[in-house]
Amino acid sequence: MESILNNIGEINMKDIYSKNIKIPFYQRPYKWKLENVRYLCEDIKNSFTKSNNKYLLGNIILHEENDELNIVDGQQRLTTVALILKSLGEEINFLENKININSKEALKRNYNFIKSYFSNFERADDLIEFILNNLVVTYIKTKDLDEAFKFFDTQNSRGKKLDDVDLLKNHHFMHLGDVDISIQKQIAKEWKKYENMSVDSYHWNMRELLKCVINDLYILRLMFDDRNFYFGVWINYDNSVLNEFKTQIKGENLNLRDFKFSSNIVGGMMFFDYTFKYARIYEILKQKADFSTKWLLNQAMMMLLLVYVDKFSFDENFEKFYENVFVRLFVVLASHDRIYSDSKWLKDIIKDVFNKILSSDYSFYLIERLEYDLKFDFFKSYEINPYKENIDNLLKNKTFLKDKDFAIKNIERISFNNIKIK
Repeated sequence: MESILNNIGEINMKDIYSKNIKIPFYQRPYKWKLENVRYLCEDIKNSFTKSNNKYLLGNIILHEENDELNIVDGQQRLTTVALILKSLGEEINFLENKININSKEALKRNYNFIKSYFSNFERADDLIEFILNNLVVTYIKTKDLDEAFKFFDTQNSRGKKLDDVDLLKNHHFMHLGDVDISIQKQIAKEWKKYENMSVDSYHWNMRELLKCVINDLYILRLMFDDRNFYFGVWINYDNSVLNEFKTQIKGENLNLRDFKFSSNIVGGMMFFDYTFKYARIYEILKQKADFSTKWLLNQAMMMLLLVYVDKFSFDENFEKFYENVFVRLFVVLASHDRIYSDSKWLKDIIKDVFNKILSSDYSFYLIERLEYDLKFDFFKSYEINPYKENIDNLLKNKTFLKDKDFAIKNIERISFNNIKIK
């Protein structure tokens, strides 16, 4: 590598591309949309036409590792500028970086657009010189990847902001340095599998399974520690989810079966083992309970099933448990016109079942407690006595399990599909 960069400064495209800059394998794919590319092409062209001395492309974040500079923030912009230069006839070594298979389509599409955009441009050589010498970025370089992610804010005003799940992935990949590269690649492959797997969570529409898992685990951990929680929370940009799963605890490695949703998070390999365990449970739950064709699910239901399976697995009492929980939610929801994300009754129901799971050593004992409660105490607690006479028939006939249209026909006002978060 040429001379090491200062920790902070300004650099033009000619100099930045001359460095040994790399796109680390944990980075998300190149996914800039044509709209982003068009804006950048227009801005560069207009700046060149007006003979501006400098075009500022924004800020980038670099992580120095050995003789390489890994891009933490700026991949989308630097890649697009390299595509522009290539379309004008300038070869850029940066484009020889190993390509994420999920980047190929966007790279090809955007390159073809850029090629067409500048096809009739008569001063290609002058434009190349302008881009190399007059396009500049400000940068922050650090040898501490944790620090680099702290600096990270957005890719740019037109780019896509990383959420807490993306930042978590990057943070914990950093701690895989001593893990065999083949295992690192396998982890990246499995992460991508779940990242690309969508689930129909109804209120949230289609969401990535991985984000659903981490989101629900986050709320469960809040409940476990008696911290304030509410349903309807979603992965956001205030770093609360990031901080929850970023904690570094030194200790002995745990067997996968020893992981619980409330376990302390250890950096690197154990974080991915922990996350993938619950991603697999979540995936099986969606198949085994077949919510998409039986009834419309809300977030609270899924989290309770996750906790049950975490403790008792998919044992012989799983179906009884999920029938019992459904009935609780159904009869109470049916008595309310509107559901609020912080409704005390909803939180109380979920917390009560949650605590019963944690305090029961055996699943059959848990079922006995839940059935007793449903028969004698539940309806008194929530003042929904008019529904009690229907409870036996609902459980006996299991209509909600047999009839895929049951929820649609019977929960129109407050269905799990139409919970109004206010």
